[in-house]
Amino acid sequence: MKEAAQKAVRIVEIEGQKVAVFEEPSEQDIWKSYIAFPQKGVVFAATNEQFLREMLSRMRSRARERALPSSLPEWRYVNTHAQFWGVRHFDKQQSKEDPTSPFGGRKSANLPDEGAIGLTYQCSPRIERKATLTYLSSSGAEVRKIEEGRFPSSSEPEDTAGLHIQHRDLGPGVIQSTYDLSRSRPLNWFFFVFLCSVGHAIYV
Repeated sequence: MKEAAQKAVRIVEIEGQKVAVFEEPSEQDIWKSYIAFPQKGVVFAATNEQFLREMLSRMRSRARERALPSSLPEWRYVNTHAQFWGVRHFDKQQSKEDPTSPFGGRKSANLPDEGAIGLTYQCSPRIERKATLTYLSSSGAEVRKIEEGRFPSSSEPEDTAGLHIQHRDLGPGVIQSTYDLSRSRPLNWFFFVFLCSVGHAIYV
């Protein structure tokens, strides 16, 4: 926090935690970033103050319902012991405000799927330079076609081929995809698409 304070615009207190606020001009806007260190080994980075406030509040009130409850089927397909892992559950209530949401037909940054349930990812680069994504949907036989659309061969043929993508059906409506991240160009292309898959589209 001492190092962050040297470059931050200001230090504020949110939910009892010191938070460093950064501002960066981008085109016609000013982008704000909020950085907090609520626990040893834990860093929170947010671009929305209300989101950060809710996360810090949830940390203090462990008895409250989890944002992603253990009853979600996605938890069966993620290795929480991996070096990096995550879960995304698709929420229809927020689909209109989310250009990456699979609900509501084709949007600027989505894979349309009215039966979409969720997505998990895991990666342990210390062991192997690969990433695994598992996609869950109630769309039945269409799920493979939907998942293959994440990296269509027509978009960036060379980079997509360099990922050596392997698909594996784990059960009805569950497909697992493995990506080779050992080469730099395919790696960059993977992260460009991956960020969109987890709700952080980049527009170029």
